[in-house]
Amino acid sequence: NGKGSATYNGTMPAGAQIAGGSGQGPVVIRFDSAGSRKVLLQVDNHGCKSPFASYVVDVRQSPSVPIILNREACQGQIVNLAVGTANETIDKYVWDFGGATVVYGAIGPGPYGLRWNTQGSYVVKLTAVSNSCPSVPGMDTIYIHPLADAQIQSVSRPHVCTGASVHFGLESYNPAYLYHWTPASFFSSETNQAEVYGFIGLSGYVRVTATTEYGCTSADSVLVSTHSCCTVHFPSAFTP
Repeated sequence: NGKGSATYNGTMPAGAQIAGGSGQGPVVIRFDSAGSRKVLLQVDNHGCKSPFASYVVDVRQSPSVPIILNREACQGQIVNLAVGTANETIDKYVWDFGGATVVYGAIGPGPYGLRWNTQGSYVVKLTAVSNSCPSVPGMDTIYIHPLADAQIQSVSRPHVCTGASVHFGLESYNPAYLYHWTPASFFSSETNQAEVYGFIGLSGYVRVTATTEYGCTSADSVLVSTHSCCTVHFPSAFTP
């Protein structure tokens, strides 16, 4: 019921400050510590001063929960997400997983298993609520690296005689990647290359694994079938 022409003198407790508003208000006050904080107000109507009015504010501790997340991962890799020790008892966790697929997870604090299938940078956010007070949103960033291209483009002969040599080639090659062809018994020379020759001892899958400089691995395989092509006959008799 005060007048707009009056002067409003507020007395703030230590550590409090007016964050917005003035006069009759509304006034926004920010407190820097928890506890019962008393705010006093006196109205000065051109020299006629009112008694002090008071209001006790229950200032609660703002929760803080650290996020534990790897900085880097590979496409399709399951990444573990967890939280550290909170400064308050948390009543509610509000997550934003940055577009990830949740593979597993316990409701609330986790831990969670997340998977991103596309290369790029992603931000995970968490708002924790304790005693009706939300935290400042916590954020952590993870970068997802692409997988290596390990696609087998050519096979000289998918059906061969046992022990024959077969040529294998990749669709693309990156010298920064590590390539490994298996089974090892089929390849007698260096296999860290885009084109190799293998001596196929029996029917089965020939597999190539490519690993990037960030440890992101992909693989491809092709089935090669073998059969016996040669028979040796010894005659029972001969003429010199």
